Amino acid sequence: MAAASSSSDDSQIKHDVFISFCGKDTRRGFLSHLVKELRREKIIVFVDENLNRGEGISSSLRRAIQESQISIVIFSENYASSSWCLDELAEIIKCVKVNKQIVLPVFYCIDPSHVRHQKGTYENAFADHELKFQGNGLKVQNWRSALKNAADLSGYVSSIYDNDSELIDEIVKYVLSRLEDVLLSLDHIYPNESEGLVGIDQQLYHIRSFLEMKTKEVQILGIWGMSGIGKTTIAQVAYDKFSSHYEGSCFIDNVREESQNHSLKYLKKKLISELQEENSTFVHIGFISRRKVLVVLDDVGTLEQLQYLVTKGICWGPGSRIIVTSNNKQALIAGGVHAIHEVKELNFEESLKLFSLKAFKKSHPEKGYEELSKKAVAYAKGLPLALKVLGLCLYSRDRKTWKDTMRKLEMYPHPQIQDVLKMCLDGLDDIERDIFLDIAFFYKGEDKDHVIRLLHANNLFPDCGIKVLLDKALISISNDNIIQMHDLIQEMGWEIVRQECKENPGKRSRLKDFEEVYDVLKNKKGTDAIKGIALYASLFKHVQLNVDTFKNMTNLRVAKFYSPWHVRSCNVNRPTSFESFADELRSLEWDGYPFKSLALSFYPEKLVGHSLPNSHVEELWKLVEDYAHCKRIILGRSKQSMQLLDFSKAQKIQWDDICACGSSCNVSPHILSFSMIAALNLAFSKDSKTVHSERNFRALRDFDVGVCFNVKVFSLSAGEISESDLGASKFEMLYSSIGGLSEILPINESRCLRSFEELSFSYFRQMNRSSDYFSLSYLNMNESSIDSSPASIKNIPFLKTICLRNCRRLRSIPERPQSVMHLDATTCTSLKTVLTITASRPQQKGILSYCFSFVNCLKLDDHSLFNIMHNDYLSLKRAVHNNFKASVFCYLSSRVPKWFEFKQATEASITMPFSPAINELLGFVFWAVLRQFNSNEMCPAYLKCLCYFEDGEKLEGSSTCGYPITELYSDHVFLWHDPLYSKSLVEGVKKRLGKSEVVPKVSFRFYVVTYDGDNGEMAEHECLVKKCGVRPIYASGQQTELAPELKMKSKWGLDKPGSFKGRIYSRKRKNKDLLTTH
Repeated sequence: MAAASSSSDDSQIKHDVFISFCGKDTRRGFLSHLVKELRREKIIVFVDENLNRGEGISSSLRRAIQESQISIVIFSENYASSSWCLDELAEIIKCVKVNKQIVLPVFYCIDPSHVRHQKGTYENAFADHELKFQGNGLKVQNWRSALKNAADLSGYVSSIYDNDSELIDEIVKYVLSRLEDVLLSLDHIYPNESEGLVGIDQQLYHIRSFLEMKTKEVQILGIWGMSGIGKTTIAQVAYDKFSSHYEGSCFIDNVREESQNHSLKYLKKKLISELQEENSTFVHIGFISRRKVLVVLDDVGTLEQLQYLVTKGICWGPGSRIIVTSNNKQALIAGGVHAIHEVKELNFEESLKLFSLKAFKKSHPEKGYEELSKKAVAYAKGLPLALKVLGLCLYSRDRKTWKDTMRKLEMYPHPQIQDVLKMCLDGLDDIERDIFLDIAFFYKGEDKDHVIRLLHANNLFPDCGIKVLLDKALISISNDNIIQMHDLIQEMGWEIVRQECKENPGKRSRLKDFEEVYDVLKNKKGTDAIKGIALYASLFKHVQLNVDTFKNMTNLRVAKFYSPWHVRSCNVNRPTSFESFADELRSLEWDGYPFKSLALSFYPEKLVGHSLPNSHVEELWKLVEDYAHCKRIILGRSKQSMQLLDFSKAQKIQWDDICACGSSCNVSPHILSFSMIAALNLAFSKDSKTVHSERNFRALRDFDVGVCFNVKVFSLSAGEISESDLGASKFEMLYSSIGGLSEILPINESRCLRSFEELSFSYFRQMNRSSDYFSLSYLNMNESSIDSSPASIKNIPFLKTICLRNCRRLRSIPERPQSVMHLDATTCTSLKTVLTITASRPQQKGILSYCFSFVNCLKLDDHSLFNIMHNDYLSLKRAVHNNFKASVFCYLSSRVPKWFEFKQATEASITMPFSPAINELLGFVFWAVLRQFNSNEMCPAYLKCLCYFEDGEKLEGSSTCGYPITELYSDHVFLWHDPLYSKSLVEGVKKRLGKSEVVPKVSFRFYVVTYDGDNGEMAEHECLVKKCGVRPIYASGQQTELAPELKMKSKWGLDKPGSFKGRIYSRKRKNKDLLTTH
């Protein structure tokens, strides 16, 4: 357990413990048992075995003392009689003063006062020393002083224990505890970054919390993540750090591989053997049940392996802990683990540091290699394995080699990285591998439900297959239901398919590389091996298709020719006739489809959906019955006037999405004769003036008819529409059969919207009767022409969000309902009045957030500002006390309420001491006043805060005010609460308080981050911060701090009328020199 010293002394720490003792009193008894127990805990102990001690200690013994973390001094009856012992003690006390060495006095069969005041045998011993060293009185005085200093320290007195065994147990526990503190103070609790262990701090924090649970029940922790993410490293460091706390420990690595090379029976025997007492000559499984042990099983691949090694035939001792690393989440769950810790990718800062440690042997890139390093880090996407392999590969290489290596990686993945990643595929059957490859080639970044439909059409059983890929960390699902896959995992999938036939791409199962796809299409190299083909059409200006380009691709299931975001379509040199796709086709996406129709020879019975935006199609298939399985049609922005099918003959088909938006799309009545559409998008459909349906849309949940400028009357019947975008459409009449009503009313009087949960209006002037919007939770009136938000809004019971951004005619906002948590009135330049805003009192905790923005509201009166700040005060306090998600408040002013001015500075940074009542601390409110400035609307700026401790250590990450800033017309106040960052800061302060009784100081640095949209560069600007502050929130102050009505005016500093008068606002860019936008 010995670690390097951080003192000014250059000597290295070689011993955990040095023991000073009198051999005559303790060598054969107490000392021998103590040393045995310390060494059994893997503690490195130095004991002077020299039986013939001279007059003075040797230089080697002095060095041993200096090279130890802790010195144990065993004071016994004859200790003071030995000048050797007293010299050791004097050297130890010197190390205490110089190196801050830890000293533990043990008073063994001796009264501590006799040691402290040299009485009894100690008095007699010093009488002899006075005679013997008459010419060196200073030496004797140093010994007396050393004895007193040591005896004054807290220690152990043997007389209060029943036996030596109890005393030794207490000493060993104390030594283990102090060694842990020493390692922490030397920054070794989480190993040095020079060893390549970047970003491991938080990982070990979670593992330590699990290991130190106050229960004697056996607990199993699963560490889960994709291959190469660092699971083994984390487990190994945790084992090295904490194994000494247990009576036995064992680390079994490569369980998957070892069980194949040997057997599970062999691994179990090895496990049991290592957990027994040292020097045991036989394996006895029952012995384990009497010991508290720590076991790490690394890379467990199957449930069978986990059960055989952990639960089958083994009874673990009370308090035992078992850590299992695996990329198979289902095996961990089925194996009965009590908790699963997911290991995620490193962030960019951590990635760059780890890469630099390998590539440059320091924590940052060499000069001239900064951009190349960023490219390498971007390629690795936070995967530690890839960062290490790339760093070592590029170490000491010149720039030319770096560039060549990165170009090579774009085409051929690194084999060492791929070999490790492929372990994630172990245990997948053929169908699950097909799902994985289809996602890697075609469906990454797409909606999970849509992908499941496509995979179902291919008989790939995706409901269970997707779950298996999730459990093996091959994919993940975002909060908005999008399938995600790590870039290097995706590359692995591409490489697997490339290996099917390296020389002839036309004989592979899937194609994506644009040069290979181009070659196959141009030269008709396709074969029946091809199941799917994808081409970014915008990468080519021209593609030559032949009549029979797809003729030999008889098993083609997926065809995708698309431009990202429909940027532009390639020009296709098309033949006069076209032999279409095979009937096996399930999904067709073709941006800019060049033909006027889909070939008559193609039978779309198996087609699940097709997307043909920007196409030249004039007519689809004649027979809608052919769409037996089709769920989605997208025909947006078609180039030609298009006649849609008569869907009246397809009433049994349940459509998820019909998008017929286009400048010349004829929205004929029969598209509205269809009752089973879940989503209908007719945006930009300009030809029709009346859209009407007599049928009821039983399945319709949302529809979009935005920017239908010519449609004046819109009529449909639907039971439970929950979301709608009426956009910039200028309807005069809206058929009100939504929600069961049956009359046509002017839209401003319609009661047809009771079932709506989300509603968007532009060109909107008036809204009446809140009862018409009973279920409404989201109301978007951005850029509308209203001059006052409707007073009846306050009676909408479930309204959560009101958007009024850029409503430049808006002059007043009346009282809102208490349910509203988000209100955005950004750039409402005419807004003068904001009536009393009563902060809501939510019933749930931990899932809500506040956001109120009055940015660039130039004309707000004093009373309105008071109401806004009153709301900010109440809401922020409630956000902290109820553990809400991040909450943000901003308004135009240079003043903040006095309550927030607990600690402030008229610059961009501030240092603050903490109250000793750290356990009462709940979190922080951050605030800053920003100067006028402009940012790029496409790349908004963000206000951030970084925290540093007084010794320079930076708290990991930063706190971001979540409001995107594009332009500030004058000074603005931003206040926010960041619960995650606050929690990290509180935990950091508590850790430091655990090592020292001195309450630490923390510095807060505020700055604005801007981004260059052209090259992605980031810049920091402290000069935009006019002043800043931090307000800690303590639990003990909840009652008083939530009663702002007490002396509210004096708290806000608003007791004098007109205190906000005299403000001068200018929309001129006074600070153009502060930022450069592109």
